[in-house]
Formats: sequence, C-alpha cells, structure tokens
Amino acid sequence: MEVHFTPEQEGRLRETAARTGLDPEALVTEAVDFFLASADHDIQDLQAAVAEGDADLEAGNYTDFSEETLHELFAGVRRRSAKPSPVQAKPRG
Repeated sequence: MEVHFTPEQEGRLRETAARTGLDPEALVTEAVDFFLASADHDIQDLQAAVAEGDADLEAGNYTDFSEETLHELFAGVRRRSAKPSPVQAKPRG
C-alpha cells in the first residue's frame, strides 16, 4: 500500500520520528496500529452497549416517557451538560 502525505505532514512525521528515535516508517506503522486497535475497541464498546440495551428491552427494563416526562428528561440533560465536569473544572498545568 502506498500512502501520500502533504509536505507539512511529512515534516511533522520527520520531527516526531527524530524526537522519538523511530524512523518515520516505524512511527507511521505504530500510529496506524494504535489507531486500528483504538477503533476496534470503540466498535466493541458500542456493540456491547447495544447488546446490553437489547437485553434490557427484552427483560422489560426500560422507562416509557410521556410528552411531559420526556421534556423533564431533556431539561435534566441540559442542566447536567451546563455544569463543568470535575475533569473539565481542573486547571491544566
């Protein structure tokens, strides 16, 4: 397989390779391996979540929402999303 990079990407790859002590080809190979493993993990997590949801539905573990309770649910989601999480609230440094 042949991959083409922009001159800027090639420059960044060379800089990163020099910093890490890897040759650029090894760096790209490691980056692709990491990306593919991460993508596989994300897909597995999604599949597990869908399977769990299906099992909950089959077992009757769900909530029916009315127009009123659905508005309350979304209002709660909006309130929670407006508050910074503990991770977001920590100053970087």
